[in-house]
Amino acid sequence: MPLTHDHPLLLPEILVRISSFVTLRDAISCAQVCTDWGDVFTSIVWQTIDFKAQQRFVSLTPAAIRKHGHRILTVKNIEHDLHVEALHHPSICKIRSLAVTMPLTARFQAYCHDLLRRNATSLVDLDIGAPSPSGGGTVVSFPLDALSMPTGGPATSKITFLKIQNLPMTRDGFSSLLRLCPALVTLNIRGTATYVSNCLEPFQHTGLKELIAPLEQIFRPDYSVAYTQSLLAHFPQLVTLRTWSSSASSGLLFDHMREQVARHCPLLTRLCTEAPAGITTTLLTQTFHSLTCITVSESNISETVIMAILSHQATLDRLYIYLPYGGYYEQDEVPVLQGNLPIPGWAIQLIPQTCHQLTTLQFPLFEMDMDGIAKSKWSCKNLESLFIRIRGLDTKESIDEALQLWTEAVAKRESLKKLDAASGGLDFAKMCLQDPGVLGQVLQDPLEERVARHLLQFEKLHTVWLGHKVTTIKL
Repeated sequence: MPLTHDHPLLLPEILVRISSFVTLRDAISCAQVCTDWGDVFTSIVWQTIDFKAQQRFVSLTPAAIRKHGHRILTVKNIEHDLHVEALHHPSICKIRSLAVTMPLTARFQAYCHDLLRRNATSLVDLDIGAPSPSGGGTVVSFPLDALSMPTGGPATSKITFLKIQNLPMTRDGFSSLLRLCPALVTLNIRGTATYVSNCLEPFQHTGLKELIAPLEQIFRPDYSVAYTQSLLAHFPQLVTLRTWSSSASSGLLFDHMREQVARHCPLLTRLCTEAPAGITTTLLTQTFHSLTCITVSESNISETVIMAILSHQATLDRLYIYLPYGGYYEQDEVPVLQGNLPIPGWAIQLIPQTCHQLTTLQFPLFEMDMDGIAKSKWSCKNLESLFIRIRGLDTKESIDEALQLWTEAVAKRESLKKLDAASGGLDFAKMCLQDPGVLGQVLQDPLEERVARHLLQFEKLHTVWLGHKVTTIKL
């Protein structure tokens, strides 16, 4: 039965909603339902081209690409001559996200240069690199002029995210690249030597907020020179640094690093480090001061690192353990914790006990003991997000029960707050904390009830994970 124009399935907002759930195969089928569906779902079919998943794209006819090339917005995994040749048609000129690895062939680089030029005004996200050079062989240079805007127009680059890998350039060339990307917010750079040149005053990009790079890349961009100016000199407004190091003995000069951070990046207050424990400790105690957000790798956490984190207790707002694998918080089973963890419980307790500005604590791989929690006094009264494990809460049922008690008690507390306002000052919310009946009929003070009562102390707490699914409530 044909769909009439007033059918709900032809409403634009309904079609867009449906299109957000379909697979590529489903979208191809949906595009053939009718003309109205064809317009919507054909765009879904063409908007993302991934050469690893869609290898047959290189076999499409020029007529098909001429007709639909303008719909292509994202291209992933361009690695071979056939890939860039397939994208050579001038209709492909509205790409917003592009990921390309440039081999050494002159043909590939010419086509890649043309592809970048055609999409220079639409690109927002650019990931460009080359294979790691081996044996001192030929290296690929960055196609800098391909990002230049067309002459005679007011257009400027829209690139906000740029990743560069294994594409060496001079320091002048690096400054020129930054000038070409005035909207740049995040730069990810690795394996890219920026050789010392005649650039006495490096260009300062005042829009860049986040830098992702290994320590060696940042502080010794030209490894043949020990005390060259770091990449930080280009980013006076930098706020976030995500970094790592290849080894525990990488020849880093920490006095030089401290001086460069203090001199060039006064706003740098967020650090994510996957460096070995020794380097992480030095970064936290000697290189950076007054950090508000710290993320450390789960494989490099130690008692010494915890003590280093506490050197920022007066300003620390968020603390995360970096998990290198996705889906940890969404899995249906309670994760099994490893034994013989290198951190004693008292050291972990010091974080919420002394960091009074803390709003987010994500320490999912370490257990806290409820007796220890009860004895210590958490000073982080503005806590909003908590991801921890409690010793003894090791089943889905016990975790879910504790969180259910907490959510019910929060609902009662919020209702009593409204009574506070209407009563002329009686603190019903405080009475809620003191009344054992707020968590039901408590006879033996079980662990689940103790956990719920502890969570109830934090009036701004809205997101909790205790080992099984994330619970979020609306305050």
